[in-house]
Amino acid sequence: MSKDEMTAEKLQHRGSVIGRLWADGRITDQQLAAGSDYCERYIRYAALHGLPAPTPQGISYGEVRGGSRPDRLRAAMEAKRQHDADQNILRKCSAGVIWAIKRACVLDDAAPEHMICEGLQALVSAGR
Repeated sequence: MSKDEMTAEKLQHRGSVIGRLWADGRITDQQLAAGSDYCERYIRYAALHGLPAPTPQGISYGEVRGGSRPDRLRAAMEAKRQHDADQNILRKCSAGVIWAIKRACVLDDAAPEHMICEGLQALVSAGR
């Protein structure tokens, strides 16, 4: 990857909270991926359980549509299992980390950087 391509990629990611942290070198590639994956899992869980979309741009992001009732039920159970696994990992962190991760990764809103980094590292360490 050339220097210009790297610069373009970093500029592309500056539109989100975790993207800015990554572009500024404050989080690793693995932490950026963990945050993005967490967001996808949370949105899928929320959509399958009838929760409102956290942000207007997240309305159909990762949502499962159509399919038979058993398929939808299996998808909902898997989304709950994934969400519960994420929450169990984040509960072992300092107080406020769950809030900070949801705020930064799902709502794309500011949160204390040290809490975001702690939560992302916990997700990476757990292989999420």
